[in-house]
Amino acid sequence: PSLSSPTPHQYLQSLRDGDLALFSRIQARDRAWWYPLTDRGGTGCSLHAAAEARALRSVRFLVEVKKVPVNVRALSDGATPLHRAAAVAHYSDPRAMEVFEFLLSKGADPEARTRGGRQDEDISSEEEDGKTSLSSLSVLDCTVEKGHGREVGEVREMLRRAIERHSGVPRAPLESLFEEEEEEEEEE
Repeated sequence: PSLSSPTPHQYLQSLRDGDLALFSRIQARDRAWWYPLTDRGGTGCSLHAAAEARALRSVRFLVEVKKVPVNVRALSDGATPLHRAAAVAHYSDPRAMEVFEFLLSKGADPEARTRGGRQDEDISSEEEDGKTSLSSLSVLDCTVEKGHGREVGEVREMLRRAIERHSGVPRAPLESLFEEEEEEEEEE
């Protein structure tokens, strides 16, 4: 592809495809495209895109080399890369589980919930009332009951077992751009 003027699509697609050479050329051409913690144009964070595409090579590169926080939340819904990996775990492609396990091994938090633009306190009060909003999803809520060629409940059970295998791994902090925006507003 032409790199005279890289697009967000080319940038994220290189990560989705695991094409780190193209990613490096885009980055060398225009350093402004490196946005590990932003949700530019609704395209999602780089680590989210790679996790959802089941691109373990890119996920590993972003976490280990680029030092993208493993628990970074998307601006759109507060989901973490682990939520995105869980959402595609129902495919028969084993790469989905490899990405899920890798993220857990690096401290991804399986207890994190999406926010849907709402505050954590709102979510907790709903849970106390026994009403959990669909905008507040756990990692296991993000997957389907039955995957391709799998029995009902098998995908969630695979994810539960993976979470259990990594239960001794210290959890990395949740990285939320919402909190940074809230802190900036409080300072004003």
